Amino acid sequence: MAATLGRGARACNGGLPLGGNPAISGDMERPVICWFKRDLRVCDHPALARAAALGPVIALYIIEPEGWQQPDAAGRHYAFLQECLGELRVDLAKIGLPLTLKVGDAISTLEGLRQTHGIRHLISHEETGNGWSFERDKRVGAWARAQGVAWEELPQSGVVRRLKGRDHWQAARNAVMAAPLVPPLQACRAVEHVASDPPPTAAALGLTDACPLAPDATRLAAWERGETGLPFVDACMRALTATGWLNFRMRSMLMAVASYHLWLDWRSTGPILARRFTDYEPGIHWPQVQMQSGTTGINTIRIYNPIKQGHDQDPSGVFTRRWLPELAEVPDTQLQTPWVCEGAARILGRSYPAPVVDPVTAARHARDLVWGLRRAHKSDAETARIVTRHASRKRRRRAKPANRQLRFDF
Repeated sequence: MAATLGRGARACNGGLPLGGNPAISGDMERPVICWFKRDLRVCDHPALARAAALGPVIALYIIEPEGWQQPDAAGRHYAFLQECLGELRVDLAKIGLPLTLKVGDAISTLEGLRQTHGIRHLISHEETGNGWSFERDKRVGAWARAQGVAWEELPQSGVVRRLKGRDHWQAARNAVMAAPLVPPLQACRAVEHVASDPPPTAAALGLTDACPLAPDATRLAAWERGETGLPFVDACMRALTATGWLNFRMRSMLMAVASYHLWLDWRSTGPILARRFTDYEPGIHWPQVQMQSGTTGINTIRIYNPIKQGHDQDPSGVFTRRWLPELAEVPDTQLQTPWVCEGAARILGRSYPAPVVDPVTAARHARDLVWGLRRAHKSDAETARIVTRHASRKRRRRAKPANRQLRFDF
């Protein structure tokens, strides 16, 4: 229990520390729900350890159809979830716990278990999700208070809730991350006779990996399909579509090219990338989407040069050629600019599209517009407010790096 307490766990009903919650201390043998959300593991799981210490446990996962209808959900996410639930089921069985799978909205599910099993305790990790999951958790909190259910949400990451700014974030984050690992459970008492629901298919949830596009959204469609005519951009998008993963630099470039060169609204492109990333994390994804689109108001404008990125990141052309076999006859020296090669007329507009924009002209146009807007609408007070609440407290380095790449001269 020391490790659990060291992670700063607090109860939802009133925010009392665990040791000071009278509702918990008096019901040690009532069934406890451990609600698994985005933390599908058994090792170093403070919420599971806490639940096991309180009484017999229902290890619960809820497939919420409404959550899977959100624009950032995709079929590949659901397929990955099913794999993870399969592994979780095996790991829980080793300590004597069945995985209870329910399909429906969270409040109806939790209320049903409360009525049938006398649940008084609900334990989960804090979740960093999207707007939908945030509103759902507020409704669950209201339900828990109304029904006298003690809901404890335990921190599991560097996200620190209820801070008004970043001044004390690092100390709080370090305290959580420095806490010792929770010892693995050897056995756990299970609540018997809890029925599970069969998981719905992806089709039943209406899930695909496609994102609906407006008929006139030519640039958006070209970007999503990897058919912009900018080879390295297209190779990255096709690789992401096929594998569900890209490194950080390439994710940033895809977003920046969409926002600046193609002048697309981040609210259209952000959900498409969210649906592509198998490792989609809302708390990381959306701040990065806004930063790479230049909409935060405090970050520098990062307009990547897709041609330069192709030369720098794929100097041999192996990656680009793997995903763009249409460019097989283009020489290595012109692979990132096939429109200048001798056989361009045989390729562009036929097996491979011509560029939807001129990358140099488009970048210059975007740079002029964005910096013009910043100068025209600059608000020192608003910038200070954003910095106080969200910006890093790390000191800036005085010496400029010698490498132009590190200066974001892309």
